[in-house]
Amino acid sequence: MKKLSIIIVSWNCRDLLRKCLMSIEDHQPKDDWEVIVVDNNSQDGTRELLEVYEGKINFKVVLSDRNLGFAGGNNAGLEYARGEYILFLNPDTELIDDSLQRMIDFMDKNPQAAIIGPKLLNPDGSIQRSVRNFPSLSSQILVLLKLHNFVPRFPVLKKYFQLDFDYSKTQEVDQVMGAALMIRKNILDKVSSFDEGYKRIFEEVDLCFRVKKAGFKVYYFADAQIVHHKGASFSKVKIIQKQLDFNQGMIRFFKKHKGFLHTFVIVVFSIFSIVLAVIEAVLAKIGDPIRKKFKKKDL
Repeated sequence: MKKLSIIIVSWNCRDLLRKCLMSIEDHQPKDDWEVIVVDNNSQDGTRELLEVYEGKINFKVVLSDRNLGFAGGNNAGLEYARGEYILFLNPDTELIDDSLQRMIDFMDKNPQAAIIGPKLLNPDGSIQRSVRNFPSLSSQILVLLKLHNFVPRFPVLKKYFQLDFDYSKTQEVDQVMGAALMIRKNILDKVSSFDEGYKRIFEEVDLCFRVKKAGFKVYYFADAQIVHHKGASFSKVKIIQKQLDFNQGMIRFFKKHKGFLHTFVIVVFSIFSIVLAVIEAVLAKIGDPIRKKFKKKDL
């Protein structure tokens, strides 16, 4: 058995994936490790890139003939994983130091930790918010109404988004971002892997919730840091589709974990969110030509 299996699911992000894989080779842990790359039928030259890695020691390439999504892609990778610990890592991440070994060492020394998430950094080196509380009915109603864009420090939203969270301190949390999430394989076997019923959103929220519900702990680990080029694949999705995927994930989460009444309320407010997303999309379409016009004048 290996110590660490790193699973990366890629979709049309060749250049970022190249940087990610190179950074793993540059900052590989001392313990025995492997990388499993699952490509979700990319059409941007990713597969040509992965031909280089197919013959390399420690690398396994899985080519799908369709887009399995985040959950499906990671679950496909799990079938090949032989590690004691599993790190689900986004292709738009970069290692910059020995964070992989630090995460392994933390898991070895803290058997109560089922999941850990490292400190995520923006490309400019600033802290990227990666910790949240579990969704509540009130917080998600406000999110669906997009009020978090206007009153982010409203108490319910402030608590949900953990706006006062101390990212310099390792501590137990509700959930960590799925861009870099390490979990014990034996815990994953107990609680089951990612729910493929989610499309693009809420998969890691659901996993962290099930892990906590089973009596295990989730930690934010401040002594490991990874750069995250946030939303590289998701940014290719249009505004309205993003909202539909977000709503689907939220509804599924509430249906699984919160009961009928809460789910019904979320469904109702999801309708309002779609209307708001349509308005946002129209405004973006109108504003884009205006921005281009001003750019030409500046030239």
